[in-house]
Amino acid sequence: MEGDSSPPEKRKHHKGGSILRYEPTNCNEINSSPFIRQCFEDVSCLGFCQRVGEVGFHELLTDWIATNLKGEKSTIAGIDFTFSVAAISLATGIPNDGEYWFKCMSLDLEQYKPFLKSPYIEAHSHLIPFRYLLEKYAPLMKVVMKFFTCEGRFSRLYQYDIRLLIHFTAIKPLNLCSYLCISLIKISENVRIKNKEDYPSLFHHSFIKVVVLHQLA
Repeated sequence: MEGDSSPPEKRKHHKGGSILRYEPTNCNEINSSPFIRQCFEDVSCLGFCQRVGEVGFHELLTDWIATNLKGEKSTIAGIDFTFSVAAISLATGIPNDGEYWFKCMSLDLEQYKPFLKSPYIEAHSHLIPFRYLLEKYAPLMKVVMKFFTCEGRFSRLYQYDIRLLIHFTAIKPLNLCSYLCISLIKISENVRIKNKEDYPSLFHHSFIKVVVLHQLA
C-alpha cells in the first residue's frame, strides 16, 4: 500500500457521528519532528512503528484473527497465533512494563492539566475539545492516536487519549502491550455482533500483521 497512510475508513452512522479510522503505513510524521521522534524513542515504540512501515497490513488477516480469537489465541489454517501481553512485547519490541490501564478505567482530571492551555486548565469533563490541548503536544497527540487508537477524527479527546499522552511524554508509563492486547480482545468481541447496527470497523491491521509475521518467522 503506497502513500503516507491508508485513507480513513468510514463507519456506519453512530450517535456520536461518523467515525473514521486512520492507520499510518510509514513513520514520516514521526520523523518530521525531533520532539515526536524522541518521545517515541523514549518509550521504546519507534522500532514497532518502523516495522509497521515495513509490513503494511492485510485487512482480511485482521478479520480472520479477530473472528477466531479465543482468549489470547487465534487459530488460522491450523496455526496458532498468540496475542498475550508477553507475545505482543516479543513481536513488537515494546516493553512489557508500566501501569495496566484501559479505557474503562478512570483518570484523575488533575493529570490533564500539564497538557492544557491556561484558559481550559480546570477541565470539568473527561471529554474535551482537541483545541484545548497545548500546541506543543497537538502534533504528538495526533500521531499517537493514529498508531495506537487508529483514530481518523481529531476534534475531541477522550481520557484514554490523555493517558496515552502521559505515557508518550514519559510522565507515567503505561503497559502498552496490555493496552493493545485488551483492545484486540474488544475488537474480537465486537466482530461477533457484526449484524448489529453499531458494529465497529476493524483496526490495528499493522499491529496484527507484525505479530503474525514474527510468529511465522
